[in-house]
Amino acid sequence: MSSTEWLWPALPAAERPQEPGGRAVGHKMRGGALQLMKSVASPTNGAAMPSDTLFFGQSRTPLLGVCLLGLLLIPGCHSREGASASHSGDLVIERETVKTNAPSAQTAPAAPVEKPFVPAVTELTNSLGMVFVHVPGTRSLFNIHETRVKDYRAFVHATKRAWPAPGFRQGDTHPAVNVSWEDATMFCQWLTEKERAEGRLKPGWRYRLPRDEEWSVAVGLQEALTHQTRPRDLAEPGTYPWGGSWPPPRQAGNYGAELAVENFPHTAPVGSFAPNQRGLYDLGGNVWEWCEDKYEESEDYRVLRGASWRMRNPGDLLSSYRVGNASDLRLGTYGFRAVLELEPDSMPAPAGGK
Repeated sequence: MSSTEWLWPALPAAERPQEPGGRAVGHKMRGGALQLMKSVASPTNGAAMPSDTLFFGQSRTPLLGVCLLGLLLIPGCHSREGASASHSGDLVIERETVKTNAPSAQTAPAAPVEKPFVPAVTELTNSLGMVFVHVPGTRSLFNIHETRVKDYRAFVHATKRAWPAPGFRQGDTHPAVNVSWEDATMFCQWLTEKERAEGRLKPGWRYRLPRDEEWSVAVGLQEALTHQTRPRDLAEPGTYPWGGSWPPPRQAGNYGAELAVENFPHTAPVGSFAPNQRGLYDLGGNVWEWCEDKYEESEDYRVLRGASWRMRNPGDLLSSYRVGNASDLRLGTYGFRAVLELEPDSMPAPAGGK
């Protein structure tokens, strides 16, 4: 507390703050002004009392409220010259304006604590046999595997949408490839409408592509769910879907043949390798996965995560690595994973890419 002075009227000596022996208690008289000292002994047990406690009279009764701004009226004392006549006979103590480094007594209200999201369901199998599980830290259920050939074929048959062959053999449980961001988005819309018509989805639930931030949480990165820019690519160097070692161990995932970690020449059936701690398969390798977000400031490019069966360089396989490409591009290394949003997300819709 800084030097704080209080105007004090002339009092009879007997009524001035005293301690045994006749000395002033914790205050310094200076030209009629009373200055509070740092501490005062308790009148009962000698324990320290607050530094701005003021005692009145020989009874050493604390004058409460001295630290409040404005005026303090104490009945039975003389009014300070210039005080309102209506308070005649009262002691008026007025705090002078002083500078202090102490924090303001008027603190900002505490921000409300957001309650953790508790999903209505934590696991769900949909009409196509796609299994979804909740990923803590998101408001969605993630498909545990990439969208399979047989899942995407149902959409193509229902909508007559074009789907070029990839140029290599695939079975029903391989990840669907030659799928653009626009194709993947249309698949999610079609599946949402289909299951709403069948009464399988509650109001507000919908299928969509994962957001870039959600994908980071799913792969195990402890990134905040905030929209950041591309420097996040190297936010966690040395962190891979299988851990922190290089090269990847045997059976770590479906990556480039040069790494010799598996024997698949192209895509592998989903779930061929161990899941991560959240129960999700193939978040590293097999196929690049489209995300909902724009890439950087481009209107036409969208984010892809997770690398593919062709990737072999350390930087390309980082869990935090992302690339962007045209939303209408179809390649034999591009696929997607759907999420089921259980209620409208509290995050703003992604306006800019990563």
